[in-house]
Amino acid sequence: MTQPDLPRFRILGGTQVLNGEEYCPIELSPTPRAMLSVLLLNVGKEVSRSRLAELIWNPDERPRGVNKTLNTHAHRARALLRQIGISTALIGSRTGFRLNVQARDIDFHRSRRLGERAACMAKMTMYLPAVSLYRTALDSWGGVVLPDLDTDPGIQLRRRVDEIQFRMRLGLLSSQIELQQFADVLREVDRLSADRGRDPDLLHLRLRGLHGLGRTDDLRREYLDYAEHYRSASGRAFVGQAARFYDEISSRSAHRVQERITWNRYS
Repeated sequence: MTQPDLPRFRILGGTQVLNGEEYCPIELSPTPRAMLSVLLLNVGKEVSRSRLAELIWNPDERPRGVNKTLNTHAHRARALLRQIGISTALIGSRTGFRLNVQARDIDFHRSRRLGERAACMAKMTMYLPAVSLYRTALDSWGGVVLPDLDTDPGIQLRRRVDEIQFRMRLGLLSSQIELQQFADVLREVDRLSADRGRDPDLLHLRLRGLHGLGRTDDLRREYLDYAEHYRSASGRAFVGQAARFYDEISSRSAHRVQERITWNRYS
């Protein structure tokens, strides 16, 4: 019997279905599995036949009878869904296909909603519950997302899904900054930077973490190195949250120096 606290389907790190208390790979060949993954990602919405074909096949690999092939893959997906009692959930029409299951039964949608709740908590300065919700939301993510989509549009879709995870990680780290967990934040920023390279949002968090630890020289060096690299690559001055934060910190430091000079002069 399906546990009520676990989503029935997983698409974050392979496409799997809950069987009793364990997740099992969906026993379909890559193409119908990719089709089912797209429908799970867009649960409750019709995905057009042309969009499915674009995501599943490269132009030079697309079968001549695309609609017939999609119908065949839908039939195979229904056979799998029949094994868990929801064969009627996959609905096809002349224009596309729609999967009617509850969003909470899919790990991606459950994770995203938890992330949205965490963001609301953070806006209300309830950082401890925000951190807890963010971590629960991020626990669902593992491995390559939607691995069967290897076309250019499919890879772009995977990147957009991965960006949702990244934004949740930024929210988690920002809440941890507010809880003064500076060392933990810097370690995670280092890990994320190794994957993403130079990123302005990660720079902003790094500067906040260094400032919290009182590492002013490191803060200045990190920012100036990033700003110089940005100028060399783009020909423009670096702007954004990190730049504003650095200017604010620099302004405070200059003001404190001036106060000390004035105090020494008249003391």
